[in-house]
This record gives sequence, C-alpha cells and structure tokens, in this order.
Amino acid sequence: GKDNPHHNHDPTDSASGPSATTTTTTNNTNPPPQSRMLSNQRTPEATLFIRNIPDATKEPEIRSLFESYGVDTGNRILGITLNANRGFCFVDFDGPAAVNAIVAEAQRSLVKDERTGRKIESSFMVHGRVLEVDQKIKTLQAGGGGGGAGGGM
Repeated sequence: GKDNPHHNHDPTDSASGPSATTTTTTNNTNPPPQSRMLSNQRTPEATLFIRNIPDATKEPEIRSLFESYGVDTGNRILGITLNANRGFCFVDFDGPAAVNAIVAEAQRSLVKDERTGRKIESSFMVHGRVLEVDQKIKTLQAGGGGGGAGGGM
C-alpha cells in the first residue's frame, strides 16, 4: 500500500522574495596596480645559470659565492635551485644587475691553461673546480636549430 501520506510539497518557494539582492557592490574597484609583481617571479635576465658544480656542493656555498655581488648591485638572492648531482644550479636574483656583474666577473677572473685551454681558476670556484657561470637567458636562446637528433648504430 501507499503508506506515505505526507508529500511535503510546501508551496514556500515564494520565500525567496523579490530578488532585490542588489549585486552592485561595486566590484569594479581595481586592486592597486601590481607593479611589484615582477619581484617574485623569475625573470631570465635576473637568473644565473651555473654549471660544472661538484656533487658535494651545498646551497650555502653557492650563496656565499654570489651573494656579495648582489649586495654590491643592490640585489638580493630570491632563491637557489641547486641540482648538484646533475652539476647545475640556478640562482634567482631580484634584478639583472647582479647577474650581469657576476657574469662579467666570471669572465674577467677566469684563468685558463695556455696549453690545454682547461679552466684553472676564477672568482667562482667550489671544491677547487671552476664554475661555469652564465645568464640564464643566453642558454635559452642557444637552443635554436640543431635538429639532427639521431644516427642509428
């Protein structure tokens, strides 16, 4: 039998009243212009790309090598991405001036062996190894052409 006599079809749908919920709460007040937004995003011009890093390298060693150059140019290190087991590292500064200064210093201070062309020393060394220091943006552009990926055995 049908023993549920209470079919609750209450006609209280009209309780939502006149739809006078005025949604004109001025949503067009723009947030202040985010001119500082750039400071916490990585910009390639402000990122150092370092290669030839020994396995045992720790982040403080990288930081101490490069931080003083940031201080000189008024930039600070925002972050260090160290991948020592793969021999490379990114150092993010909050502006490109520090990166330019460091790359220039790396080139200026580099001493090569006349005979072999091996890098002997520079201002940026860890565990006796000369680090390869570049601005990240250059390495991005280097990846042009060169589609010859193959050669079967």
